[in-house]
Amino acid sequence: MLEGDARPDFVEWPVAGSAGTLDAAGSTALKAETAALPLVPETWNVLLPGSLKIVGPGVDLDVLAAYAETAFARVAALGGTLCVFGSGGARTIPDGWDAAEGRRQFVEACRVLVPIAAARGVMLALEPLRRAETNLVNSVTDGLAVLAEVGDERLMILADLYHMLEEGEDVSVVREAGSRLAHVHVAAPGTRTLPMATTDGTVMAAFFRELRALGYDRRVSIECQWEDVAALGESVAFLRATWQTTA
Repeated sequence: MLEGDARPDFVEWPVAGSAGTLDAAGSTALKAETAALPLVPETWNVLLPGSLKIVGPGVDLDVLAAYAETAFARVAALGGTLCVFGSGGARTIPDGWDAAEGRRQFVEACRVLVPIAAARGVMLALEPLRRAETNLVNSVTDGLAVLAEVGDERLMILADLYHMLEEGEDVSVVREAGSRLAHVHVAAPGTRTLPMATTDGTVMAAFFRELRALGYDRRVSIECQWEDVAALGESVAFLRATWQTTA
């Protein structure tokens, strides 16, 4: 059992494959399992399964809305208050499809999702992803442009340090997000493993200084590959210490 500065405050779960796609019996079982956990899934990611395309031919916004109604209701019932909208597979522009049309479709999908999430008390945060995962919205700067196109102040943005560094985006870009920055993901640069003091102190301190300068006071999730619970605790303690020392 992790304690003190090594204990996480919350857990972040995927919507697709759980709350968004389980049948009624599976959803009931998930709710019972969640109630027994020491941590609440306050934040959620992987909003859409890759099979639910929102860009390209055959997009059906009614199907998207129906999925979202179920998914956000279940997320809220399980304690979720924020959902990350990454879903690279669902939003990738297919080969041969007009890029401008793909972007328009993506904006329309955002306009469908935001009010449904808001009605359940769930904040939606758009996640820019590296080009290895999608060809649409690959930087915080591009994500902010999408927010402007959507035109709904309830749509927020996420800054994922791993994706930012993969795309060569400077950490100072988070200042451009202002109050629209709703969530942050971190992982060790390059390896996408647990960030540690021995290897990632400099880059994490630089990132946290920018967040501090912005006045950011929301959650930070470790989104990465890991297996050792003790190592997770070490990473959590490192991040907390870094945040405190960059004040």
